[in-house]
Amino acid sequence: MDTASNEKVSYDSKNDVEAASGKIGMKQKALNALWATGVETQGIDRVPEDEREDTHSIGMFTLWASVFISLTTFPLGMLGQETFTLTFDHTVATALGFAIIGCSCAGFIGTLGPQLGMRTMIITRYAFGYWGATIISLLNALTQLGFSVIAVILAGQLLHNLNNKLPLAVGIVIIGILSVTICFFGYNLLHHYERYAWMGMIMIFIMMLTLGGKEGYDLNAQKAFEDPPGVLRAADVLSFGAIMFSTPASLAPTVGQKTVPIAQYANCRIASWLQDH
Repeated sequence: MDTASNEKVSYDSKNDVEAASGKIGMKQKALNALWATGVETQGIDRVPEDEREDTHSIGMFTLWASVFISLTTFPLGMLGQETFTLTFDHTVATALGFAIIGCSCAGFIGTLGPQLGMRTMIITRYAFGYWGATIISLLNALTQLGFSVIAVILAGQLLHNLNNKLPLAVGIVIIGILSVTICFFGYNLLHHYERYAWMGMIMIFIMMLTLGGKEGYDLNAQKAFEDPPGVLRAADVLSFGAIMFSTPASLAPTVGQKTVPIAQYANCRIASWLQDH
């Protein structure tokens, strides 16, 4: 009786091992297929030094130039005059000053990627613990969700304006699907695109500026509506400045994803400076 039981246990254990090996083999084959297509699968894992092949810090400039030279920055810049009644020169000065501070914060966070080889949200686990990092990750998800919603809606409106037969909702869905697809392919595909995207956007901005110039620009038109010097104007400047600061600073949690592939011996100060500018 005991011998038969032992044989049965041994047989069942062997089957379990074979089944588990089969599952692992299928999982590994699926991962290998994803790797072959260029999908980024490292996620929360630390990137070892021998796998960081990017030594070109200038890539940080082209990437973030493409991010910020886009239509998503238009609604934010317009708030200075539309909502806070600031004049053109006060709007530009406030936007530049607070945006530089926000970019400096994001640039500093970006230097941690090459040094530690980890994404920004993973680094927070060592600074704030498991639950602290969970709270920060949730807040970051909400922030990035808001930014993404603005970007997708504006892109959908652009497609709708180019082709009035295309419904706005369909344009938004198309942009959303394309964005998610690009996310799966990670760093390499993103950098290939962002390396040149900013050039096209600058050309579009120049055309918009030229076409608008036909109607003429009155830079002093807002002066009659601006609050007088004192507490009210200071409140307008600080409120608008907080928005302009939060725009680049809110991207700090995503900066580490872009700088992780940079080799550790690359000049982190140069990378940070390029991100700021």
